[in-house]
Amino acid sequence: MVEKNYLFKIDVTLDEINEVRGGHASACMILFHGRMDSNFFHGEILPGGVDTQIVSGEGRKNLSARYIIRGIDAKGDTCNIFVENNGSVNGDNEIITKPRFITDSPLLKWLEEDVYIGKIYGKSEIEIEIRIYRE
Repeated sequence: MVEKNYLFKIDVTLDEINEVRGGHASACMILFHGRMDSNFFHGEILPGGVDTQIVSGEGRKNLSARYIIRGIDAKGDTCNIFVENNGSVNGDNEIITKPRFITDSPLLKWLEEDVYIGKIYGKSEIEIEIRIYRE
């Protein structure tokens, strides 16, 4: 089944989790690596990708991930895509994000123009899949 407005996915493997628990909230920084494969780009997440998650005293969980994917666009040119993906966990434990992209690829400049929604799915204890949709 093809999902409406589906564009691509990013596969992520978690490498390290650093956490601090305060009196009224907790925060963790999750380091990760991964890759993106689509019909218009193939690439690897560069070292330094991090997802910062903050859980409030009321249990609200917000996240903000930032990373760069280096790869090859559909023309075969080497390029980079910066990803900023901010979101939250809703009452059904569904993680919905609002990704933003910046790229140095002329072929992929359209990524900077549209509005997107991301959905995060757990595949295992250390693997997730981020599906990106055009809003």
